[in-house]
Formats: sequence, structure tokens, C-alpha cells
Amino acid sequence: MNLSSEAIKRIACSEEEAEKTVLRASQRAKAIIAEAEEKAAGKYEAAVNEAFARSKELCENARAEAAKQSGEAFLLADKECDQIYAQTRDRIEGAVNLVVERVVNGL
Repeated sequence: MNLSSEAIKRIACSEEEAEKTVLRASQRAKAIIAEAEEKAAGKYEAAVNEAFARSKELCENARAEAAKQSGEAFLLADKECDQIYAQTRDRIEGAVNLVVERVVNGL
């Protein structure tokens, strides 16, 4: 009977060790999962920040290009306005001279 009680104690001790091993493994698995989730969250945040930065860069580039193109359009329009003014000024001066001449001549 002594052998049986010794065997029972060993079995109980082995079961206890097995439970402790399972508990340690479970805790380690939870720690690994938590660490992986933390790393994933960090990588996600970094990816989102990078995407926002790239989006901002693209928008700034688009705005700069639009400003350049609109600036060129304004310069062209300004040049055309100067040409129209020059053409019109000659006509206006001629018309004013004609009116003055008629007024002076009494027509």
C-alpha cells in the first residue's frame, strides 16, 4: 500500500506540475498576443501617419502646380489686357481728337 500512496503522490505532483506548465504557457501566450497587438497598433499608426503625410505632400504639390498654372494664365490675361488697352487707347485718342476738332470748328 505504501507503493500505491507513493505512486498517487507522484501522479498528483505530476498533475500539479502539468497545471503549472499549462498556466505558464497560457500566460506566456497572452503576453505574446498582447505584444503582437501592441506592435500591430504601432505599425498601423505609423502607416496611417505616413499616408496622411503623403496625402498632405500630394495636396501641396497639386496646389503649387495649380498656382503656377493660374499664375501663367493671369500673366497671359494681363498681357492680352495690355494689348487691348494699347489698341483701344489709340482709337480713344483719335475719337477725342475728332470730337475736339468738331467742337473747335463748331460742327
